[in-house]
Amino acid sequence: MKESKVLNLALLTMKNVTITFKTSRGDLLAIDDIYFELNKGETLGLVGETGSGKTVTSLSIMRLLPFNAKISGEIFFDKTDILKLSENEMDEIRGKKISMIFQEPMTAFDPLFTIGQQFSEVLLKHENVSKEEARQRTIKMLKFVGIPEPEQRFNQYPHEYSGGMIQRVMIALALLTNPELVIADEPTTGLDVTIQMQILNLMKKIQKTSNLSMIFITHDLGVISKMANKIIVLYLGKILEIGTVADVIFSPIHPYTKGLVSSIPTLRTNKSERLYSIPGNVPSLNEIGKGCRFYSRCPVRMDICKDKTPQLSEYNSGHFAACWVANKNKVG
Repeated sequence: MKESKVLNLALLTMKNVTITFKTSRGDLLAIDDIYFELNKGETLGLVGETGSGKTVTSLSIMRLLPFNAKISGEIFFDKTDILKLSENEMDEIRGKKISMIFQEPMTAFDPLFTIGQQFSEVLLKHENVSKEEARQRTIKMLKFVGIPEPEQRFNQYPHEYSGGMIQRVMIALALLTNPELVIADEPTTGLDVTIQMQILNLMKKIQKTSNLSMIFITHDLGVISKMANKIIVLYLGKILEIGTVADVIFSPIHPYTKGLVSSIPTLRTNKSERLYSIPGNVPSLNEIGKGCRFYSRCPVRMDICKDKTPQLSEYNSGHFAACWVANKNKVG
């Protein structure tokens, strides 16, 4: 994929980022030379099955990778390569300018401290406020995300909140310091459909009113179609397709993306109709071959796909895919 000529518009740029993990089985390649940009005010969807590298990508932006991870490449946030920052310098960005909504909010909060104490700690660390100012800002933010009786909830512990409410609290914490970038990692996992829709609508409202940039991580293309401007399809740490929501959802190019799209139920889907399921399972990282990552599960694979890795090619303006079959059938 070519580097953008409007790099100055990008809030975040991941450039040729590769991440490996040292294990007893040798080095495992988790993220392979990915490049993308996120502009200010834009929502980018990272889509793929479990094991595709979505969470690893997000943790690399936060500089929260485990000790056995090795990363190369560049990650520019507001024109600063955060991989070159000291831990103290990164600590000033993490939680202040970049925040994260974790998949399991109940495990993200310390059960020994009240919600109010944990919110106040963030504000006192990153901003010059008094304890009372921190309290008032916390209450205001809890109210903003729809927490009833926020003054009383301020003094409650995480276990006293329901699943849907603690997710709202997690969103409130992520927004507390007015960050420029919010990373949402499967924020509606484990919630019932009604609560999921409430959370998604809340996040969409926040994104529009605050004009913040967001990376939304999910395995569900149906969810991401409601949230994102642009979609990246990841598979085993490799970008297989990237484009606008309209491009990826309505005109998918890669066979993997087509499989994901076909698995989305629609209003026309008969209740008795069996939804499409991509054959096989995602291989483990130590089973990756030298060709296309999707080779073992691809219904239209060719001989070249096994031995040679396809590179991202542009099919329409801003719509890229990495597929030998699609490239063979490309017109013009």
